[in-house]
Amino acid sequence: MAVSIVGILVALFLFLFLVYKGWSVLYVAPLCVLIVAVTGGINPLEALTQHFVPGVVEMVGMLFWVIFLGAIMGKLYADTGAAASLTQTLMNKFVLNVEGDKRIKRAMIVIVVVTAILTFGGIDAFILCFLMFPLCRSIAKQLNIPRRLVPAMLCTSAVLMGSPLAPQFNNILATQILHLRPSAGLIPGLIAALIGEIGIYFVLSRTVLKAIKNGETYDDGPLPPLEGTGGKKLPNFWVCLIPLILVIVIYNGSFGIPVVAKYNAGIIIALAAGILSTMILLGKYISRESLIPGQGKLGYYRSFIRSLNAGADNYPNPIFAVCTPAGLAKVITATAAFGVIVGALPGLPVHPLLLTFIFALIIVTLTSSPPVTLAVIIPILGGMFGIFAAAEGGPPPVVTAGAIARVAALTTTTFETLPFNGLITLACVILSRVSVKEGYAPIFGQTVVCTTIATIIALVLFMLFPGLGNIG
Repeated sequence: MAVSIVGILVALFLFLFLVYKGWSVLYVAPLCVLIVAVTGGINPLEALTQHFVPGVVEMVGMLFWVIFLGAIMGKLYADTGAAASLTQTLMNKFVLNVEGDKRIKRAMIVIVVVTAILTFGGIDAFILCFLMFPLCRSIAKQLNIPRRLVPAMLCTSAVLMGSPLAPQFNNILATQILHLRPSAGLIPGLIAALIGEIGIYFVLSRTVLKAIKNGETYDDGPLPPLEGTGGKKLPNFWVCLIPLILVIVIYNGSFGIPVVAKYNAGIIIALAAGILSTMILLGKYISRESLIPGQGKLGYYRSFIRSLNAGADNYPNPIFAVCTPAGLAKVITATAAFGVIVGALPGLPVHPLLLTFIFALIIVTLTSSPPVTLAVIIPILGGMFGIFAAAEGGPPPVVTAGAIARVAALTTTTFETLPFNGLITLACVILSRVSVKEGYAPIFGQTVVCTTIATIIALVLFMLFPGLGNIG
């Protein structure tokens, strides 16, 4: 048993270390599976074929539509200029007419607000980074904010991924597994999300102001020159909001329809409606410039096809980067050592919600994957606290399902974004061309410290007022 536990720890450490060093999760995960299997007494071939692959496939099945359709919608929002319209309208209205520190503070509010709108509109965090990068970079250049802080500007919606109502996989998985509406744990969840966002804003604005006062300035560095809009007409601000509002309303409202709830199809219908309404309302603004020099402009339908194809092409890497660690987690959960560890958890003399927080925090720190964390802990907690038994007519659970789902979803937004996380690498190294060391400090404050404080606030509210878990 001790050998198996050591094997699990070695495999997880090696997984995190190699991914942090730039090795692909796609082949690191199977390698670590072999370590877990050999030390845990599982046939390696059985581990790879009967546990690892089904674990990956199961997670892909859970997240396929939210990432696939979110990628397409994100690309359409970029190519139609809708995201640029949201940002530029707010910049013109609230930022560019003031000077000094007030201009910086208002610009950071704009970034937080636009990112929040797009997050609640169903655009996944990976896609959101690509979508917001040119806008944040443009703002940084306009206001002379150092490029090393652009990644922090991209990471302002972390706590919202676990918020009630959000069509994001943290919220989707936590509520879906327990057969709850996406608004479960509504009041403490929204309070936590609001406090977390306010904290994120203060960390970001203070960091930017301090850097500017220290004499730091913007530079393009190794990035290509920033292209302007070329006088392109942007769509109306209010029209741009309509598809996002549709996604929120349909996603949260469709769970009252039995057939939709039965097949967990709310997110599919909501994002499909968002894509269709974006094409209808904003299609005339879509970029028609050919990517091939000398080819001139594309036709109306060819420009649509190009954007749809590009959006579809954007989803495979994020979905497999997110879902492959689920295979490793599946093998770990199949070991006898993991069963012993989990079996010891109910004996801990702590409140069930505090246990949920600790359990989720440990797993998300080790895996850096909210989907894996939720897929592992929610079924365990649901059985441990009598939630599934109560749903089948058994005695009342020891804690409400809504509270468990919300605390778990929020906890997965905390220590997820340590330096080895794929999203951090994307924001810093791939997009902004700065090292993780240069760009990570404010990101840690925003996506680890602020999200942890917000989660603890929700946890305390649920503990003080247990009935709040039934609202939503």
